[in-house]
Amino acid sequence: MHKEVDPQWLSVKDLMALTGLGRTKCYEMVAAGEFEAIRAGRAVRISMTSYEAWTRRNLYAEGPYG
Repeated sequence: MHKEVDPQWLSVKDLMALTGLGRTKCYEMVAAGEFEAIRAGRAVRISMTSYEAWTRRNLYAEGPYG
């Protein structure tokens, strides 16, 4: 069975792959409200829009050269 992917919502596994962060840290960030997320039963889905906004906020948080 082929799994359909909704590009507007990311799974925690997708978020881990995009950020390089671990599962626990991703769940902590969702719980802290750093990403807009929804729950469907046990599944958590993170808004792609909030991920993109987080990326823009944090890309150069310490300046362009670290």
